[in-house]
Amino acid sequence: MPRSNQPKLPDATQIEQINQTIKQLGTQTVRDKVVAAYNQRLDEIESASHQLTPDDRARKRFRKLSNDELLMLALTFVANLIEMNKGGTDTEEKVKELCEAETALLERGYPQETIAKNHHPLYVNLVNAAIYEGQLTLNEQNSYSFDIYKQSGELETITAHYAQLYLKYDREFYRQVKQQSNERNNIKQDTPKPVRLYPYLDKIKELLQSEHHTELAAAIAAATGRRFSEVIERGTFVIPDKPSSAYELIFSGQLKKATEAPAYSTYSIVPAALVVAALYKLRSIPKIAALKGATVQKINTLLPTVNYQIKRHFMETGIVEVLEGEINVTVHNLRGIYGAIAAHFFCPNLAQFPRFLSQQLGHLIGDEAVDSNLSRSTEHYFHYYLVAENGYKIEAMGIKLDEPQPLSSFVELAEQFIESDDEWCKLTGVIAATGVAPDDLLKHYIYKEVANTNTILYTEQLHAPNTPYYKLITLVEAQLVWDTIISLKNHPELKPYLDTHTGKQTLAYVRERIADYLGQLGVETYQLAIDQYKVLAAQLGIPQEIETPGGIDELETKTVSIKTVAWVKKELEQFKAILGTSTHNETLIEIIQLARQALAAQENQVEPHLSVIGDERSSPSIDGDTNLTDESAPFEIIPPPPTTGEPTSSTGELSVNGDNPPVEPTEPIISVAEEITESSLERQTENAPLDVINSIQELDIPLTPPITTTNDSALNKIVDYLAALNSRFDRFFDSFAAPTHHRLTSSNVDHPPPRRTRGSAATEKRITSAIDALMNYNAGVDYQRRWYISAPVIKSLAGGAQVTINETLKNRKDELDAHHQSLGLRPQHNRSFHQGHNITDFVTVFENAHY
Repeated sequence: MPRSNQPKLPDATQIEQINQTIKQLGTQTVRDKVVAAYNQRLDEIESASHQLTPDDRARKRFRKLSNDELLMLALTFVANLIEMNKGGTDTEEKVKELCEAETALLERGYPQETIAKNHHPLYVNLVNAAIYEGQLTLNEQNSYSFDIYKQSGELETITAHYAQLYLKYDREFYRQVKQQSNERNNIKQDTPKPVRLYPYLDKIKELLQSEHHTELAAAIAAATGRRFSEVIERGTFVIPDKPSSAYELIFSGQLKKATEAPAYSTYSIVPAALVVAALYKLRSIPKIAALKGATVQKINTLLPTVNYQIKRHFMETGIVEVLEGEINVTVHNLRGIYGAIAAHFFCPNLAQFPRFLSQQLGHLIGDEAVDSNLSRSTEHYFHYYLVAENGYKIEAMGIKLDEPQPLSSFVELAEQFIESDDEWCKLTGVIAATGVAPDDLLKHYIYKEVANTNTILYTEQLHAPNTPYYKLITLVEAQLVWDTIISLKNHPELKPYLDTHTGKQTLAYVRERIADYLGQLGVETYQLAIDQYKVLAAQLGIPQEIETPGGIDELETKTVSIKTVAWVKKELEQFKAILGTSTHNETLIEIIQLARQALAAQENQVEPHLSVIGDERSSPSIDGDTNLTDESAPFEIIPPPPTTGEPTSSTGELSVNGDNPPVEPTEPIISVAEEITESSLERQTENAPLDVINSIQELDIPLTPPITTTNDSALNKIVDYLAALNSRFDRFFDSFAAPTHHRLTSSNVDHPPPRRTRGSAATEKRITSAIDALMNYNAGVDYQRRWYISAPVIKSLAGGAQVTINETLKNRKDELDAHHQSLGLRPQHNRSFHQGHNITDFVTVFENAHY
């Protein structure tokens, strides 16, 4: 078979641009220009070298060929090979002559070791690409064959182009290069250099706080022992769900592997949260973000500036000494220093050190660590030893293996954020320190008092009277959290928004503004910050249970009797007191009218659906004519004619102060005997299937209530209160979903449960908006951030009855299948890339279609 497997190449866009230039100007013209510039620089270097000492010449970096120019030379070389192939002149003799001339040209400016390591492989890979793409055809004249044994023991015949044979030096050269490399490595091992451990660690932590990309890159490389390109773009660091240590990381993106290496557990030598936060900050810098997907060669163009920072911060400060035979301390040296410190912290004993280091550096990963010998590459990292400030050697190993996991990194960062001058940084810190979502912190919780050092007492907007307060446990000083929350709620930028927007809108507004600070905290979403809080709270022994109104734990709601609906009556009682109404029916009518009045004040009328729905019987009406659930007018309520005979207001609004008292409807809005009572609800719902329970009474309000622009704060609070009340209704009814199933038996097979019709028009509209939002979102982000559109995802994003979601998805099946296929999305995608995440961390659906 031909040796033409798809090779590793420089950036495809760069190659395409150069090929276009060659096509426009001609192969020889482009080549002549590059060679002329190359020769001119070599002459200038020769002239300048006479004025420098040998040491200065060794340190001086002279530019000979840029990356683009080297690639131009290689591509024109391949173009000449292709022309020879087309003309039938690519004999072994001609190809050999062309290869030797190219090598001689490179040797004018570069040592043979550099050519063998960097230049020849580039040329050979481009030749392989030409063969792979069919531009260069192998034949008996331009190729040769040889046999090799595969790992399976099977004999295979390989056919290669003569350029692949002659674009390299002879075997003796490579034997000598290897011997010289071993000799240099042995000298370094025989004369290891000291590293001042604690100044080294302090310097890393200092640089991790830097805002400059070169210092951040140097610090991350030092902390993790990763290669430069892995730090800049190739590698990924994730803190595991249940880390065994505050220093543990999951790393993926290992380079120099024949196949893609799996992710594996490793250690950083400073707390992992600091590293993840710094990496997020580094890759957010435009100059680094622009390198996403770049080739290693492109990434390495930044290496000299990072090595300068390493020299400045580690070598010139005396923290690290230069190895024998080298001139400076470089990023490659940091990899060896990492090995020494990682062993001191985490290697169980001296006997395990070589294999431990092979695994930490990624030389042995997964199965390799079981069935492979010690990697020869690891031998090049035994060059340093650790010393204390008094000069004594530090030889202990595994000192952090039995150390309890410190909580300081995440907690200290949270406390630093809280003490920041930036309100969004403060809010991020409070989320991390309390484990509470931003909309709950700023909108839904009512804070009562600081109970002790780590406890704040609070209630929710919907909190039944005469019930215990909730306990908010903080990871930092509770008084500091209390003061910060109060200051945030009254902040000049936040307060006007909080007064005029709902909790759902506040969440979307805040989430965008705290994203960067979450990254610096070491997490991608606020939900992951909350998860980290839970882990730390558990380690501190903080109880996670909180007192629930009525003494009922939230975790037990699915098994609680239906009698817990007593809170519904209490909520209506509170509204009755506020509105001055006499019955629950009047209260519900007044609530609806107040919400409508608030909505009428909006500049862009976005009408939510607020309805009280009965079962399959005709729904009750106010004037005996207008159905409250009329889907053609989801929020249209026509009041009865005034008893005074005066004209009816065109808007049908009822004032808050009762100047236009609501008229008693001809039928009760909620079909219960008299008012809502615990016993009547129990009689209707006991042992009833979910559909029947839900058909008795429901308040259907959109998940994302509209923005209210009225200046009446009371109305705004009513709208927000309704949204929270609806959420609680949803949670209450959902609690029956798991244990309750309607099964067809001999007694009910002819009378299946009625199809649920709860707010169908509004719900379908909301579900459709959610699907459209997700499709728009998927089209604008990279593969890993996309979501497969499924029923659970839509349920989280838009709510609604499962039957309505399933029916909507079924109606759009062909469209969704085409969408998923065009983006390469499969049902397993969400589990692979979004484990532990919720779709609402990424997408919010507003009824005015702003996503």
